[in-house]
Amino acid sequence: MKHAVVIFFIILLVVHVGFSQDKAKKVEFEISAGIGRVNPESIYSRSSGIDALIDQYARHYNLDTTFTGEFPEIKRFIPFNVSLNFPLNDKLYLKVGVDYCFSNAVSEKSFQVAWQDFDENHDYNITDKISYLMPHIGFAYMPGALGFHGAVGMGFARFTHIEDLDYSEPGYKYDTSDAFKVSGTGLGVILGVKFRIRLSKKSSGKAVHAFLKLESVMLKVNTLSGDKTRAAVNASGQRVSETEEGTLYGFEWNPYGNQRIDFWDIYETPPTDASMRNFQELGLNLSGIRFMIGISF
Repeated sequence: MKHAVVIFFIILLVVHVGFSQDKAKKVEFEISAGIGRVNPESIYSRSSGIDALIDQYARHYNLDTTFTGEFPEIKRFIPFNVSLNFPLNDKLYLKVGVDYCFSNAVSEKSFQVAWQDFDENHDYNITDKISYLMPHIGFAYMPGALGFHGAVGMGFARFTHIEDLDYSEPGYKYDTSDAFKVSGTGLGVILGVKFRIRLSKKSSGKAVHAFLKLESVMLKVNTLSGDKTRAAVNASGQRVSETEEGTLYGFEWNPYGNQRIDFWDIYETPPTDASMRNFQELGLNLSGIRFMIGISF
């Protein structure tokens, strides 16, 4: 990622030097922020898998279950953009910029599994965080107040999933925490329409504009790699942890012999377990629509 950022700024410097030689061409700076909508469905197989796992466990032992709470999905992103627009003529611009987008969701869900003489309590607390940085380059066509633009770039995505479990039954309890931190890259495309309103004109001849943008972003990360840290309290009451590095794999799992569920985990190489099959490298689809407001000068 550091190498890509360095290359990006070298390109930016070369373009800036080239255009600065022509005094008649005014480089425009713009900054914007907004809200976007995406639905990276693949990450939710972990949460839905927890639901199915508790259900299969209860069915295997012929037990009743109840639950409170929900595992919500991430659907909204907060995007930021900074761009330099280099005029090629009165209507056409070369755009060089960088986007940063992030979102997170925190949820709690408790399952109660009823045996004949006691209840088990499985209390989950889950935090999902997704972000990406995408340097990009493209063109904008602004014949008037309404214009169009498009760009291609490289998205550097990060995904963090923290899963805390507190288990208790009469006379016994334990807790575990699984922290997944993975990242990956993917080619991105931005297509959009911009409506701008002129606010003033500076003494240098450049105008100050406020603008609204509606954009479609296509960004898919096919592979996520990183590490998983599991922390737990052992029989002596001491907290121990271990870290495993690898790739995030989605798979079908049948731990109780009832039916297969979709789940995911980190492995250096997929395990040869008869209860697991159809391992596939897990990615993120971060494509979506976003609405942004900003200012340029």
